[in-house]
Order: sequence, then structure tokens, then C-alpha cells
Amino acid sequence: MKKGTRAPAAAALAFAGAALAFVLHATGLLTRVESISWDARTRLLATPAPEGLPIRLVLVDDESLARVSREQGVTWPWPREYYAALLRYLVADGARAVVFDFDFPEPSRYGVDDDRALHDALAAAPRAVLPLRLKGRAREWPWAPAPLDAEGADRAPEAPGATFSSADVVGGLALLYGHVVADADRDGVVRRVRPLVRFAGKGVPALALAACLRGAGGETPRLALHGDTLVAFGREIPLADGRLVLRYRRPGERGHLYPAHSAAGILADVSNGTPPHGLFRDAYVLVGTSAENLFDNWPTPVKTVAPGVEVHATLLDNLLHGDLFRPAPAALPPLLALAASFAGAWLVLRARSAATGLAASAAALALPAAAAVAAHAAGIAWPFAWPVAAAFLAVAGAGAVGYATEGRQRRYLRRAFEHYVSPQVIARIVDDPAQLRLGGERREVSIFVSDVEGFSSFAEGMDPQDLARFLNDYLGAMTAVLLDEGSTLDKYEGDGIVAFWNAPVAQPDHAQRAIRAAVRCQRVLASRAGEFAARIGRPLRMRVGVHTGIVSVGNFGSRRRFDYTVLGDAVNLASRLEGANKRFGTAALVSEETWRGAGPGMLGREIGRVRVVGRVQPVRVSEPWTLAGEPEPPLLRAFETARRLCLAARWDEARAALEACAGDPVAALWRERVEALRARGATEWDDVFELREK
Repeated sequence: MKKGTRAPAAAALAFAGAALAFVLHATGLLTRVESISWDARTRLLATPAPEGLPIRLVLVDDESLARVSREQGVTWPWPREYYAALLRYLVADGARAVVFDFDFPEPSRYGVDDDRALHDALAAAPRAVLPLRLKGRAREWPWAPAPLDAEGADRAPEAPGATFSSADVVGGLALLYGHVVADADRDGVVRRVRPLVRFAGKGVPALALAACLRGAGGETPRLALHGDTLVAFGREIPLADGRLVLRYRRPGERGHLYPAHSAAGILADVSNGTPPHGLFRDAYVLVGTSAENLFDNWPTPVKTVAPGVEVHATLLDNLLHGDLFRPAPAALPPLLALAASFAGAWLVLRARSAATGLAASAAALALPAAAAVAAHAAGIAWPFAWPVAAAFLAVAGAGAVGYATEGRQRRYLRRAFEHYVSPQVIARIVDDPAQLRLGGERREVSIFVSDVEGFSSFAEGMDPQDLARFLNDYLGAMTAVLLDEGSTLDKYEGDGIVAFWNAPVAQPDHAQRAIRAAVRCQRVLASRAGEFAARIGRPLRMRVGVHTGIVSVGNFGSRRRFDYTVLGDAVNLASRLEGANKRFGTAALVSEETWRGAGPGMLGREIGRVRVVGRVQPVRVSEPWTLAGEPEPPLLRAFETARRLCLAARWDEARAALEACAGDPVAALWRERVEALRARGATEWDDVFELREK
């Protein structure tokens, strides 16, 4: 895809992905994903209830049922007198409000006196709150509830029926009631609660909200419902779709969200005459059940099975702290989804490889996901599923478009060039096929030219197929080193190789790479010397010339066939240096420009100046020996001593020092030069060596 068309295409894909994702969200197809994400964020970011929080739970748990049955022979349901005793004890201990999370719809099986005991306890406890089940046959209030000023209650949802406690328990009492509607999502998990429901013309607050109202003391505070805002206690509490979004706490050591006490333990204190000990002073006390067989357990984001009373306690906690989740600003999630979708699609459309495309896709998906997590931590109910889905659809669409357009062209170009040029050249051509036009640029490069010594003589006697297999193995071994050093492989010329560095991609250390490649190629050849000698019938030697200079680099040829190559005198000089190895008996020669550009670290020896065929100015050359960090060979130290004596024109000492370098062809050549200069009576060293052949 052309560069100028990527941004419009990415924008179109972003809008299409966002629109489709929103449709999926509106039709409920992403609800499950959103719920799973919300629960995961809640578990990740939930914190334990802070110490000193004025919320206590009194639970009829499995231990309570077993203990009361064992010690008193009483099975469930308990006598109403037990609840009256609990209520009197909690009031005496200074509880700010006592909230029951179970009602008493039938007369007690223990008789009227049992109901009357609870009635009297409720009458003496002005801060008690009872639940109202907004499901049942009753259509009217059978008695007057405590007055509740709820402005806007007519806009709250209407409950068609209700179930009231027995008249023997609550008749004639102006109690405050709170609804216990299990406003679970479709998967059964309770994440939100309606703050206000209307029944028979009167507003019924949620049980936890009723507890706050009762615990405030004095007259019941005013409530108001204004659109998606609940006004209570002088604060504006935002709603999401008419409901309060709960911020759950992390379960404590015993698995409860808030400090919990066994109902049986308190009843035992009452029975033993133990006076209240201040555990419930100034606290909101919620009395409920957690026993498994009493079936008042709801799934929540932090617990798969949680007592319903813990859900009410969570809302109470959130109301007291004012940290319920706020809905996200309506415009921000769509804008972020569009931004992530556009960025992801644009990056995928311009990706050079599958790995880059996958990285771009991951980044596009991570942005809205990270925003959802960050918003959750800040108390904002930010959507996760549809923004992530929008980004996913956009990048998937971009991938499909890229595969159908650029992908096909990229794969063709890669297949066409992968055997001829370096991966860097392929990447550059794939990214911008316009580079296949003819033309070049001036650039400094380091050039490597190699040739096999005596190739023609042994090639004539080999079977063509054996020769082809040998060449493939030899060239493959050398090419592996060159590409590993980051070269651009220019061409094969029979047994010869031409490669260069610093084009098409910049390589500041190109001179060092070229010298390193020359040394490593010779070492690979030495490691396989026995194998190659057996195949060609003689020892295999390779000569290398390396030079750094300004060339013209680019695509040269005709419009129907061309090569990415280098042209210029620097290429010719590298070739001449390859041939100069024959004169010195060396395996590799490096020009002064390359040696100087490589910097310190490479070990070798300066041989002198060479006047190659076709050039007037001699070129100073060196022979590389070791790689950076390797120890210096003794022969180098010995030759350096002899070289200094030659430069000082101390002929006798120089000859002796060169004779000590036994078996070294360069030392032998220098010894001949010393003898000639000494015979002429020369007083200066002449290090220019003339080459008579290429």
C-alpha cells in the first residue's frame, strides 16, 4: 500500500471497527467478556477493609446453627426471642444502627409471645432497619412506614408486589425499611445495586442506604433522585444506568470482607449474663446469614459464594467513604477506542514483518485495556470489552488488507531477492519498492573481495557436479560469515565474492566489520581445510582484499534486469589488494583507510606501501591477524621489532631480526629488500612494492 493511502485506510478501519464493536456491545454479545474483565480488575485492585471501619457483621453461620442445636436443642428457624436478644445486646453496646437482612413473613411457630418479644425489642430500638422483599402478593402498605423524603422517587422503578413481615412482629411500628433486591447481572454476579425502588407510591431505599439514613440520627436525611444522580447526605452520587456500581473489598484472613461475629457467640454472652464489651459501639451492625443451607449466598466479583449481607455491607462501606465507582465520561472511551484502533491499523499497514505487525496489534489492544485498568484504580467504571474489540477489529482488518495488497507484493519480493541480497536490502526494498528504480548515491563503504588461489587449475580436473557441490559448500560457508557480520552480498564471480558494508543501512563500524569478516573467513576455511583438500586434491587457499572508500551504490543495469551494487575506483582497489596477496604470500590485505577506520583493537602488521597496476600513488597496506581481545601472536612482536630496525636503516640488525621470523613469507620478502638496500649503500628504508600484475 502506498504511503499516502495508509492514514485514510487506517481511519476507515478504525471507524468501522469501533462501529461494529459498539453494535456487538449494544446487542449484548460482549457482556460476558465485559463481566469477566470487570471481575478480574476488581480482584486485581481490591484492597482489604481499613482498620477502624464502623461496620460489623453478625452472622448466623454453620457454626451458629450447630452450636444452638447442640447446646439448646433448637433447630432453624430460631425463635424470634433470639433476634430480640441480639437486638437488645447490640443496642446496649452502643450500635449506631442495627440492620436485619432477613424478615419474618410468617407468625412464629413458637407462638404469639415469641413474636411479641421481637416486636417489643424493635419498638425500643429506634435505629433498627428491616428488609423489604419487593416480591410477593401485597400491593399496598399494610401500615405506615417511617417517613422518607425521597424527591424524584416517582422516577424510580416500580415494584409490583412485596412480602411483609408478620403483623405480630412489626404491626404498628414506624420502622425504616430497605429493599434487598438482588440486582444481579445476567451471569448472576452482583456488581451493582439500585439505590431506590418505588412501591405503592413510596420510595424504598436499598438496605445499606437505609442503614446510612437510620445511622445519621435525628430526622431521616433527605434523598433526591435527579436523572443519573442520587443526592444523599449533601453529596451527589453518580449512577450508572440508574444503579450504584459497587467497589468491593478484598476478603480478609477468615474469608469475610468485614469483621464478622458468630450470632451463637453473642447469644451465649446474653445467656451467661456477660455485659456488652464495646465491640459494636458506634458501628453499623448488619445481622444476616452465611450458613450454606440457608441459601442467602450470592456470587460477587471477589467471592464466588458470598453472604448477601456482605453485599449490603459493601454498599454501606462505599456510601460511608464516598468511593462508589463513577461512570466514565461518555465521550472519552469512544475517543480512546478510535485512537487505539487508528494507531493499531496504521502501524499494521506499515509493518515490515509479521513480528512488527503482531507487536503493533498488541500495543493497540493494550492501550484500551490499560486505560480500563487505570480507570478502575481511579474509581471510574470504564468499559473494557468494546474498546478492545474495536481495536482488535481494526488491526485484524488492517492485517487482512495488508495481506491482500502489500503482503502479496512483499512475499514476492522476498522470494525474488532472498538468495541474492542481504536481509537489510530485502527489508528496505519491501518497505519501499520504489527503490527498485535505477540510480545510485555516493557513500563511503568498506569493500570485501575474495578469490580462491589456483581455482582454474584444479577446477579443470574435477567432475562438474563435484565442482558445483564444492563451490556451493565453500561459498555457503564464506557467505554465512559475511551476512553474520552484516554485509550486503554484492555478487559471486565464479569462486570470487564481492561484499560491502554501510549500505543500504548505515553501519558506523563498517571498517571493523570488514576486517573482522576477513579474519573469520580465513578461520572457517582453516577449520575445514582437511575436508576441502580431500575434495579438490590440494590445499585450499583464499585471498582477501579490503578497502574503504567513496563509491556510487544503488541499482544499476537495465530496466528489465539490474543489480544492487557498488561502482567506483574503491572497488577496483579492493580487487587489486586481493591480488597483491600473491606477491606477499599473505591471505588478506587491508588498506590504510580501512585499518584507520576500524580503530584500536584489531591486531595485525603493517606490510608497507603497494603500487598496484593502474595507480600512481602507492597504497599502505596491513595484514590482519587477530580479533579484538585476543592475545598478540609472538611472530607479530618479532616482526614489529624487525620493522623498526628497517625504518632506522640498521640493515645488519634488521636482517638478523627478519631471519628470526622463520617461515614467514613477508619477512622473507623484507629480507630481500634489506639485502638490496644494503648492497646499494642506501641509508633510508624503501617500503614501496611494485605490482606487475593484477
